[in-house]
Amino acid sequence: MTREEFGEFLLAARQELADKQEKFVTESNVSGYEEYWIDIANGTLDFIEGEAGRISYEVICIGTWSETQRSWMWAWAHESFPAEIRRQSAALQELYVRTNSPVFRTETFECEEAQAIELTAMSVRHLNAIGMYRIPGEQAQLYVAVMKKRSLQ
Repeated sequence: MTREEFGEFLLAARQELADKQEKFVTESNVSGYEEYWIDIANGTLDFIEGEAGRISYEVICIGTWSETQRSWMWAWAHESFPAEIRRQSAALQELYVRTNSPVFRTETFECEEAQAIELTAMSVRHLNAIGMYRIPGEQAQLYVAVMKKRSLQ
């Protein structure tokens, strides 16, 4: 992929993410829920509104961005994540084949938050996810691709 083609790919991924996010937030109303719960081991993200309201989604962990370190780490490189979660995330290394960009095979590297969002946009596009969610943490923010709604039994 040439530099120009990569720029077009990135622009399309950013626009696609914006469109998907608008639809995801509007249709799910996730911003109206009081709290959320991420279960990394099971790849689920639940939004909870008191006792009565709860929606759940399957997610794939993309990576983490640390504001203090100004760095990105792919989920497939996080040894603290379960093996199955790292395996799912490893599918993002396929973006290297498509783009020839070494960032998709580099475990950790310096980047700004805007770049983390661009990596997320390209990942959401590659995974054909319905959106993304950013989970704040004490040391880093976790970015996940929201794949589909789960039925609650």
